Amino acid sequence: MYIDVGLSASIKKEQLEDKVYFPLALGKVFNITSELNLPEELFPGFVDHVEIIENQKIEYPIIVDRIFNTNTRQFYWNGDKKLSFTARDILPGNEYRQTDTRNFNKFNSKNVKAQFDGLEYSRFFKQGRKDLNGGSIFLNYKNDYATYLNVTFSIRPPEENFGSIFLVGTFNNWQLLQEYEMENNSGIYSKTAELKRGTYDYQYVAADVVNGKIKNADWLILEGNYWETSNTYHIFLYYKDPNYGGYDRLIGYSKIVSR
Repeated sequence: MYIDVGLSASIKKEQLEDKVYFPLALGKVFNITSELNLPEELFPGFVDHVEIIENQKIEYPIIVDRIFNTNTRQFYWNGDKKLSFTARDILPGNEYRQTDTRNFNKFNSKNVKAQFDGLEYSRFFKQGRKDLNGGSIFLNYKNDYATYLNVTFSIRPPEENFGSIFLVGTFNNWQLLQEYEMENNSGIYSKTAELKRGTYDYQYVAADVVNGKIKNADWLILEGNYWETSNTYHIFLYYKDPNYGGYDRLIGYSKIVSR
């Protein structure tokens, strides 16, 4: 049986002070705190952890565990029934890029560009427009033009970018995948994906490929970091239930949107 413990959440803007950041935008972070008063039928010692999912990035949860307290992941218990979990130094990022191929008159062939004007560039110093918080909108399946297109994404990064670039978005569940590594042709990185006609949120991620594995992913260097970014954070509270051999039991959920 699911018990809703009434999990509340708050978000606070902070500026990192323990390091020197350049550009200064990299020091802008969110701190998210979730609080609860545990009902009598549950025991504080079994409250285990919270998972925070930003938008639809389910593969990259932010976890605050009661056992492993650090400077950025903190658990508090008042000795009675009040508990809280705080995740600090969450980078807000930027609004996602977006491609919209629903207009058949504009995108009227099988092979199209994600942006009608062609090349994209770094948005580190440019805040993006409002997005779908990692979502997508498909053309109605009854529409005669609701077909699949070969959509080519292309970006010319700054010259100081020497690593690999990966295309991530709602179409690959926001995962960094080797099959979405972009091809570098004289400084222009491109990747073609077969997508159903519609609107998709996406972004470019710089990373290194070491022995066939993707490492040192940087989600900000090509996209920027702004407090004004609107993200949806889904917060799940888990309880280490000792019954039935023990299992992680979901006992609370909350959602908060940064503005």
